[in-house]
Parts: sequence; structure tokens; C-alpha cells
Amino acid sequence: IRLGKGRYEEALIVRRPLQVVGTCASEVTLVGVGLSASHQPATIVVEPGAALQLTGVTLAGPQMGLTARDASVVLRQVRVVGSARRAIEIAGGTLDAAVVAVDSTVAGPGLQPPLAFALGLDVHATLTQIAANDAGPLALLTVHSATLSDSVWRGGPGFLLVRDSRRASIDGSVAIGVRGDVVSLLGATPAVERRLIVTHSAVVDPVPGVGDDIGRCVHVRNGLDLELVGVQFTGCIGAAVEVVGGSGDASPWSRGTALLDRVWIHRVVQGAAFWDAPGAGVLVSEGGWVHMTRSLVSDAAGPSV
Repeated sequence: IRLGKGRYEEALIVRRPLQVVGTCASEVTLVGVGLSASHQPATIVVEPGAALQLTGVTLAGPQMGLTARDASVVLRQVRVVGSARRAIEIAGGTLDAAVVAVDSTVAGPGLQPPLAFALGLDVHATLTQIAANDAGPLALLTVHSATLSDSVWRGGPGFLLVRDSRRASIDGSVAIGVRGDVVSLLGATPAVERRLIVTHSAVVDPVPGVGDDIGRCVHVRNGLDLELVGVQFTGCIGAAVEVVGGSGDASPWSRGTALLDRVWIHRVVQGAAFWDAPGAGVLVSEGGWVHMTRSLVSDAAGPSV
């Protein structure tokens, strides 16, 4: 399907292989007007076994921009704006996204937090040159593998949320002025290795969130293995890297672990409660494990480690 310049007030349900090509995302907008979340949860729905390649289109509307389950999705030069709750939701299957912008995702019913991407159910995902503006985090919820490269997150609540996912990597990306904890990692299956690798990336000036979501640059808890290589943190709140141990199970993946190599932590400020957020460069508790090499902590309000 080729779309010329214009605004198209309709939604799509994809049940077979389909390619949709617009002239340019700034000129072609697909609007899911009047959608009911119970019948059509997104402007585009890709059903199991189908495949979609979407190029040069903006998705806008009152619900999610795109949702797919056990399908193949390829996105090129796509913008998703003003979605509710989740801009792009992929459960199972594969996602290949490049040159994608996600703007102004809003909270869902019951103040469900907005997510730029919600990926789960053992999905395999590759994301390149993603620009998220006030859109919420990239949420990896039980993914099999995911990579994010050459991307920018500005504003919004958080940059990366990882929960019980096998393997993910971030390279050449930056989070600027996001709200609350920037990178949150939580393991729930200690018997299985869960690993996140972040290389050549930066976190700059997070702002305080709500409650315990205070603005730490990285928060690791219970059963995730984190590697930071060539990463810079500036202006973190409470702690730049906080690692909290897990259940005490004999498995090596039952505790939070972090390896820091060539990491620069600069200007850490205290959180609202000093004892919980003393302004440390690296904060380790409850059996967490950290190994640091060739790294520097400067201008921290609290202890370096």
C-alpha cells in the first residue's frame, strides 16, 4: 500500500504480510480516530503470524500507535506521537526499527506509566537511531534479546526498564533530563542468567521523580548482571549506580551484580532522604556485587563508593 501526502483517519488490522509506504513521515499521518481499546487497542494491530513493513508514516491517535503479537515488524522512518500508555508494543516475534521518533506518550487509564516501547514474551528486537521525546522508557519485559544503538532519550519518565530479560545491549546512546531513575534493572528468575551491557553511552542531568524513583542513573536489583564500559554519568541524584543484592540463593544470578570499566561519574547530589540517597558515586547493599576498573568518581556529595 502506497500512501500519498495527507491525513488518513482509519486504523489497520494486519493479518498477512503487508508493506505500507508513505511519502514521508512529516507528510503522511495515520490517525486511529474513535478507537475503542477493547476492540482496536492501537492504530495498527499486527496479528500472530503476520508481517508488517512500515515506512515513512506518522501514527497518531487516542490509543497505542502499534501493537503486534508473535509477528514480524519492520519500521523505517516512522513517527509515533501522542499515544496512550504505550507507543509501540511487541509481544513475541521480531522487531527491526530504525530512524523512529516517539513523541509525547501519555499515561494510560489509572495513571499507568507511559512507555515508548514495551517489548516482551521472548521477542528479538533491534533498534537503531531512535529519538524519544517525553515518551517514557524502552521497557524490556522478558525479552530474549534486544539491542539499542545510536539513540537519544529526552525528558519523560525514565530511559530503560529491564525486567527478567535474558540479554540486552545499549551502545552509543544518551539519556538527557529524563525523570526519575534513568536505568532500572530487576531480575525475577535467579536460576537463569540475565545480562545488560551498556557501552559508549551517557546519562546527563536526570530530574527527581515520584517517591522512591529519585533520579539514580542506574538502579540494579536482584538477579541481573550489568556491564558498563565507557559510560559517563553526570548530575545523578542519590547515587549514580546503586546495586542491591537479591534473595541470597546459591545461584550466581540471584544477586545484583555490576562491572564498571572506564566509567566516569561526575556530580552526584543527595536525594531527599540522605540515608537512602546519600549522593554516592556507587552504592552497594544487601549482598550486591560490584567490580570497578579504570573508573573515576568526581564531585559526589557523598562517598565515592
